[in-house]
Amino acid sequence: MSTALQHHLFASDDGGNDLPYVLSLPDGYADTAEPWPLLLFLHGASERGEDLAGIAAHGPLKRIEAGADLPFVVVAPQCPSYSTWAAELSALAALVREVADAHRVDPDRLYVTGLSMGGTGTWALTARYPGRFAAAVPICGSWLPEAAPRIAHLPVWTFHGAEDRNIPVSHTEKIVAALREAGNPVRFTRYPDTGHDSWTRTYDDPEVYAWLLAQSRSASGDRTGRADPLGSNPLGVDPAAPLDVLVFDGGFGDGYVRDAEERYRTAFPHAEVAHTAAAEIRPLLEPRLADGSPPDLVDNTGPASVATAELAAAGRLTDLRPLLAAPAYDDPGRTVADTLIPAAIAKGRFGGEEVWALNHAYTVFGLWYSESTLAKHGWEYPRTWDEMLALCEEAKREGIAGWTFPGKYPFYLQWTLYPFIAKIGGPEVLRAIDNLEPNAWHHDAVRQAFEAYHELAVRGHLLAGTADLDHLQAQTAWTAGKALFIPNGSWVENEAKDTTPPGFDMAVAPPPGLGDTDRMPFGTIWAAAGSAFVVPRAARNPQGGQELLRVLLGRTSAREFTRRVSSLTVVGEAADDLELPPGLASARDLLKAAGEHIVAPRTDWYQDLNREVIAGYIGELTTGRLKPAEAVRLIQQAADRTAQDGSVTKYRHP
Repeated sequence: MSTALQHHLFASDDGGNDLPYVLSLPDGYADTAEPWPLLLFLHGASERGEDLAGIAAHGPLKRIEAGADLPFVVVAPQCPSYSTWAAELSALAALVREVADAHRVDPDRLYVTGLSMGGTGTWALTARYPGRFAAAVPICGSWLPEAAPRIAHLPVWTFHGAEDRNIPVSHTEKIVAALREAGNPVRFTRYPDTGHDSWTRTYDDPEVYAWLLAQSRSASGDRTGRADPLGSNPLGVDPAAPLDVLVFDGGFGDGYVRDAEERYRTAFPHAEVAHTAAAEIRPLLEPRLADGSPPDLVDNTGPASVATAELAAAGRLTDLRPLLAAPAYDDPGRTVADTLIPAAIAKGRFGGEEVWALNHAYTVFGLWYSESTLAKHGWEYPRTWDEMLALCEEAKREGIAGWTFPGKYPFYLQWTLYPFIAKIGGPEVLRAIDNLEPNAWHHDAVRQAFEAYHELAVRGHLLAGTADLDHLQAQTAWTAGKALFIPNGSWVENEAKDTTPPGFDMAVAPPPGLGDTDRMPFGTIWAAAGSAFVVPRAARNPQGGQELLRVLLGRTSAREFTRRVSSLTVVGEAADDLELPPGLASARDLLKAAGEHIVAPRTDWYQDLNREVIAGYIGELTTGRLKPAEAVRLIQQAADRTAQDGSVTKYRHP
């Protein structure tokens, strides 16, 4: 092997595979202080293993071995025999970082090329780290056309043989079509009489290297903003672009977002960040959507939010899959998606693969109560509805109401009523309701649950005036000891902290079941990702909006959020070793005890139907103003109208 080719070993520091690699410094490297372009070469499947000399059989190393003077710092790693390049993306990114740190490399001229398996790796690497490379030359590879929007800014020249039987040319054709649809003027050379070996003539062509050298992120490749080649800016944020943020100021407050904004300012000190916090999102967001000047990141949460499903159906949101594929903020060896619980990503989909929203909090819903109050009276939490009614009778004799809830926002009732229905009739009842199936609300489990909730009013177990209370008033009455139970989410501990007396010992439990005939166990609960963050499609700085969300979804921010507002997040394991306040500790234990018995109805699919219409009837039912049979009839009629409305986008569970 030529003395120009040096053998090295890249040692992974994250438990991944070590990568031996060949390094070639260009002629004249030692004679100048100028930075040089870097070319990363990814070999094909046949060169995997431990024979490092074998990777010079093809590609740029073969040209260098033959005496060609290629004006690049060439890096050619070797893939383990049991792996593929698509499985080594974080190691490849770290290798490029290490070589760039150790040598005079122009950060605006990082290039990547590969053949066959390496061509696939080239597509995958640029899609995983958009903005890092100035250009790419994938040869006879294959990747997902859905990744095209991530590299819409990237200069690409791709090659494939029309007679390729190993990886048919249709693979590249599909990616090229998707790139062009995304606005990328990709160059595509199809060799008409060539099989799988489309790389020899490509790497022998001086024009390919000349084309690469003409590409620079600062000149043409950085169309989404200035991306840091070493990974601190993987989404390509323009460091001077203003950032506009709209946040729901509710149970979590907005301090946790301000904390994340400080981290954003540290990374982009020249960016001006405008922060607006509001108790009602819709009145602020809708006019700005209408005039084409929406914020860059919106916490679309709260009673007066805009239905995310409607925004997605109207094409007003940015697909967040590029964010999910980016390195995690404080764990760059993993992607953002790798760090999140699966429910977080699933909640952001509305009938397709696109992810239109990412929910930040993970909320445990149930019946909240004071453990100290129950202990004081020698009461135990009821496991069946008969036990619930008996306990409420005892509480009434002590001058304590059984239940209260925000009568002005009766959708709070759904968080305990729906898992109650699932316990009685099984999860398929809720799926049928979500799917707007005919007669779904006429299921016997719904009737039984409605009759049970109606009894609260009939037997006088509802706090007087509940129908007129908002969420804060209901919570204040509850923490004052006027009612035993309130249906709520795990944010309530933070939201009610100013009115919660010392020694209250807040706790949450599953809603009671009916008894031995229940289809699901007592521990069944509703738990779901919540606090939906969205990036409007018309935002002026969508990369900045996604970057701030990347910060929010980092482990550091997640842990601070939990400490600050007493709520879990969608960042897996972020709170496992934290000392939690009693309410949140109870919610965490409840979640673990539930195991697989968690329901998460998609009331967000038809937000107006569920929050305004169905919840309204459930509120009337529970306050005694509507009889169960009539509530079933009216709700089914409303669901049928939505099902038959051709203007409403429909969603279904499989």
